[in-house]
Amino acid sequence: MNQLAALNAIDKEMSEAGKKFQDTDGTRDARILVAEDEDANYTYIEKLLSRAGFSLIRANNGYEAVEYARSNDDISLVLMDMKMPVMNGMEATKEIKMIKPSLPIIATTAFAISGDRETFLDAGCDDYLPKPLRAETLIGLIRNYMQ
Repeated sequence: MNQLAALNAIDKEMSEAGKKFQDTDGTRDARILVAEDEDANYTYIEKLLSRAGFSLIRANNGYEAVEYARSNDDISLVLMDMKMPVMNGMEATKEIKMIKPSLPIIATTAFAISGDRETFLDAGCDDYLPKPLRAETLIGLIRNYMQ
C-alpha cells in the first residue's frame, strides 16, 4: 500500500470512529493530556480525538506530563507513552498518581512485549493499549473512563 492510500485508510478509520462517538454521557468536552514525544503519533491522536470532540494538552516528555497534571485541574485522563525522553512514562505515572491518584492513565507503547500490561498496571496505569492505536478501541476505552 502506498503512503497516500495508507493515509486515506487512516483518515477513513478516524472519521468512522468519530461518527460512532455519541455525546450521550457528557464526555465529549473532556480534556486529555497526551504525553507523546513522537510528532507523527501525536498528530494521529490529535486528529482522532479532536474529531471525537476532546480537547488535548500535549506533553513532549514525562516531566512535562507531571507538570501539566500538577497545574491543570481540568484534565480528565492521561494517555501516557511509556518510552519518552527526560522522564519515562512509568516514572511520570508514579509521580502523577502521587499528585492525583484518581486521574485515569492509559499507557501506550510501540514496543510491546509480553508482560508489559502487568508492568504498566503495577506502575500505576489504569489501562494499556499497544501501538498502533486503533481509533474505535481508543475512543471506547476513553469513554469507559469518562463515565
